[in-house]
Amino acid sequence: MRIALFCLFLFSSLSCWAKVYSLKDCILAALKNNPQVGYSVFEKKAQAYNVNIVVSQFFPVVDVNSYWRRYEAKNLNPQTETYWGITASWDIFTGFSTLRSLQIEKFNLGVAKERLRETMIEVAYQVIQAYTDLLTKKALVQAKEKSLEDARKNYELVKRRYEVGLSPYADLISAKSRFESASHDLIRAKTELEKARGALSVAMGFSVVKRVDVEELSFSFENIPDFESVLKNAISNRPEIKQAELSVNAQGKKVSLVKSEFLPTVSIQGEYGEYDESFFPDDRYAWSVKAFVKIPIFSGLSSVWKLKREKANLQRARFNYKMVELSVERDVWNAYQELLSARKQFEAARRYLQSAKEDMKVMRGKYMNGLASVVDLTTTEAHLADARSKFVEAKYNIVRAYYALIKAEGFIPGLER
Repeated sequence: MRIALFCLFLFSSLSCWAKVYSLKDCILAALKNNPQVGYSVFEKKAQAYNVNIVVSQFFPVVDVNSYWRRYEAKNLNPQTETYWGITASWDIFTGFSTLRSLQIEKFNLGVAKERLRETMIEVAYQVIQAYTDLLTKKALVQAKEKSLEDARKNYELVKRRYEVGLSPYADLISAKSRFESASHDLIRAKTELEKARGALSVAMGFSVVKRVDVEELSFSFENIPDFESVLKNAISNRPEIKQAELSVNAQGKKVSLVKSEFLPTVSIQGEYGEYDESFFPDDRYAWSVKAFVKIPIFSGLSSVWKLKREKANLQRARFNYKMVELSVERDVWNAYQELLSARKQFEAARRYLQSAKEDMKVMRGKYMNGLASVVDLTTTEAHLADARSKFVEAKYNIVRAYYALIKAEGFIPGLER
């Protein structure tokens, strides 16, 4: 019985443990398990198969043909005929249409690769947001615990003064109310912590019930790169710009593809087979070779209109490239300004917290000596709790802003920078 209880206790204890992940571990797990990444991976594979399909059009097509026929008519003897043969056809020249199609599919494959990279960047940043949110919620729980301890000390302080007749009962009720409020704030903070833990598990591609824990981050944000270098990296690396550029190139090849419709095509076809009345013929044989030359003369001007349409689409693709480039510049500018702002807010929050701690120490001394009211004490306590929360938020906001800037540069945040 004791052994069974011990095993039950050990199992329940192990089930409460959570594996501790670093930020890099979380990102790598997400890139392996997140379904968004898997969707993009197979999208790229499907496009690679499209390239191979077009390549196959450069080769001849060989078929084995067979048929059996029985023919009967009035006043004629029944006739049975069997044929086995091989047919080969080859498009020697198609006006460069096959070549242009291959070039288009290769550009589309490049777009699919960049779309996969874009997905990886987005998923990595989602993990970073969930990771820093979990760290924020853990730090807020610790801050609420300190606030609860402050509220408890203040309540005991007011209670001692009330017991000796130095404070009215209203002060005791006010301090107790503040203590209860701090208790509820702590409960709510712990709930938010568990929600953040589940959000990180989902971002990593795990079930929401899988318990994970994370390591603390340590960064120095003293040296922020200049905006020009950041923008240069973004123009060179952002998948959106590369996709837009590849789309322009692919559309240019579509224009050439339509132009190939004005050129002649050349193909050959050969056939060899045997005829006989038996199932496996061995009596008569026949072979043939044909050459085809097709010269387009008039198609109702459809090729002309298609050419005009593709040229218009080419101009659209070029304007889209410019729009994407400007959008990327705006994203980089906003991310850069957010990082600068986050650093300033962090410094302000640190000063605010230090000041609130000093105020709390001074106010307790004043209250003990009857130089301050309980309102002053609880208000100072509320300011200290607010300062702790603002410091925690500012601390991890600067981390998020830093990785948002790396994402805006076109790097996979947490892995490549």
